[in-house]
Amino acid sequence: MNDKQPAIRLIPLISPIKRQAIYNN
Repeated sequence: MNDKQPAIRLIPLISPIKRQAIYNN
């Protein structure tokens, strides 16, 4: 169950990064 914690924490971090990448394009 602890494996899902880091995955959930990465999702919010990847969200803003992917949004910025779209804006840069």
